[in-house]
Amino acid sequence: VQQTEQLVETVIGKNTLPSLPLIVLAILEASQRDSDTLPENGSFGYLYEVLITAALNATQGEKPQLDKKYTFLSLLAFHLFTNKLELVAEDELHQILDVYSTGFKVKVDRDSLLCDLQRSRVLVKEDGNYSFGYTHYFYYFLARYFKNNIHSTEGHGLRETLHLIAGGLNVGTNGIFLMFFIYLSHDDELINHCVGLGDKILSDVAPSDLTSEVDFYNSKESAGVKRGVPESIDM
Repeated sequence: VQQTEQLVETVIGKNTLPSLPLIVLAILEASQRDSDTLPENGSFGYLYEVLITAALNATQGEKPQLDKKYTFLSLLAFHLFTNKLELVAEDELHQILDVYSTGFKVKVDRDSLLCDLQRSRVLVKEDGNYSFGYTHYFYYFLARYFKNNIHSTEGHGLRETLHLIAGGLNVGTNGIFLMFFIYLSHDDELINHCVGLGDKILSDVAPSDLTSEVDFYNSKESAGVKRGVPESIDM
């Protein structure tokens, strides 16, 4: 218990992760994983992935069918995305499962897989329709589809879509999707594209040296003097 408490305090303190219940839970889940320590393990993408993987591993059967769940949910997320849907009918969902089973030449225990996904609330079934239980699940699995197919024959179209989404980064859900995609793929082309957009947007702004701009706070003349923080600062 002392070691776990020290781990949480260290990660939140030194890596400046917020002390939100979700983040603490993700850190605790991550601490139970026997895997190599990677630089990105402190990222939001990694912490969400830990929770998602834990949910997919939950099963009442003998096998969690983890790989099959990842692939099927990626196909489902892309189907929803391309058709601008938030849910699919049960028959349509079964068709997606059949396409996956035939295309990847694998046997899928359909009933067990869907039962696991509903029990862990990765998928929710209401009035015969299926949808993702949480928004972040949808964007995570959509990002996995893009990552797995960006170098395939449909890669050119996916790349154009990525550029369009990056151009609308001010829309909150676009940022969530790109966060997951870059975390999963480390795609240099998209990263450079986003940096280029930032350079254009801020082309008339001089880079901050983080020195003169904060003299009001750090200067020796102000040391020890009680002073209020300005209501607004022109960054």
